[in-house]
Amino acid sequence: MATFISEFVDFCRERYPALAQFSDLGPRIENTISPEVMPLERRVYERIASAIAKIYKFAHSPEWLAQLSSTLPPELQTIFQAEAPPSSVLMAYDFHYDPNSDRLGLIEINTNASMFLPTAALYEMRGLRLNDSPESPINQLKNSFEREWSGYRQGQSPKVAIVDEDVLNQRMNFEFHMYKDLFHQMGWSAEVVDVADLEVSNFDFVYNRFVDFYLAEPRSQKLRAAWLQNQVFLSPHPREYLLLADKERLIDFYEHKVDECFLETQLLSRLFAGRTDLEKEQATEDLWARRKQLFFKPRNMYGGKAAFRGNSISRRVFNDLITKDFVAQEFQPAAEFNGRKFDLRFFVYQDEIQLACARLYTGQTTNFNSPGGGLAPLSLV
Repeated sequence: MATFISEFVDFCRERYPALAQFSDLGPRIENTISPEVMPLERRVYERIASAIAKIYKFAHSPEWLAQLSSTLPPELQTIFQAEAPPSSVLMAYDFHYDPNSDRLGLIEINTNASMFLPTAALYEMRGLRLNDSPESPINQLKNSFEREWSGYRQGQSPKVAIVDEDVLNQRMNFEFHMYKDLFHQMGWSAEVVDVADLEVSNFDFVYNRFVDFYLAEPRSQKLRAAWLQNQVFLSPHPREYLLLADKERLIDFYEHKVDECFLETQLLSRLFAGRTDLEKEQATEDLWARRKQLFFKPRNMYGGKAAFRGNSISRRVFNDLITKDFVAQEFQPAAEFNGRKFDLRFFVYQDEIQLACARLYTGQTTNFNSPGGGLAPLSLV
């Protein structure tokens, strides 16, 4: 494993010179990349590609947009009405797939997805291709950035801010500098900037990795105002999060039968809205009785934070959750590959898959702390 990581570090440093500043790159990426290559049946890949295309089409259809607009609260109407492109770079769709039962379940849709570039490097280092596309994943990614920018302003190379919080102390900070090199390869200037230090007027394009998805926090207000006033180009942006990645959309897509991949999902605040005290009490008891088949997670959270398996949740925590904006999602156990659990992440631009990987781990939820686990390329069979 140590040799594999060393070879991967050398491979990445050759392609991304900015990584030279990370003398501890090996320890940083330990347990985030795996030496495994996971086979996936081509028909499953095609099934996932079909589901992604259906979801994207439905989420941006005029009929659904009109229906969604009529139900949004005022604070989200502002986001919905914002002038923004009908897409965002680096969306990610996460699935569970059980080869034994052939069951496919969509866990969630993400904006601000991480680890595309290390995953692409894994494929290149091993001489693997995900599909039959004539374009490499890196070129597809560059094209998506260029398409987004050219739709906003033509004839000018932007100055890009790569933005997140506490960037100096993040374990995955190295990927921000890989993006900095990527933008330089495209002829764009770029800087890695902490959101707390961002001077929006100094940049044209903000590549947004900050997970304040609706830019609601006080430190996001300057960026939010500049984006809403069309003074800066932002991607991924809050409107696309609203249309695809807000966990309430999982409920909408499930109820509209967009595809068979959706796990049954309920937003707890919606479940209890408008009910009498007696009805709320009955719904609470029904939900408690079903808890072992459910997974609870915040509506607008990421990375498994503050998430709970229903089979281990206490009544006290459960009673607290049902008063908050939590989602109760049908639990689909992760299948295993070579002794580790896995889920599947598909990196997507609009409805096109650019790259995919398995995320191998041990424990209750996906993590990058499992020895021998991490990102693994897929081999279609």
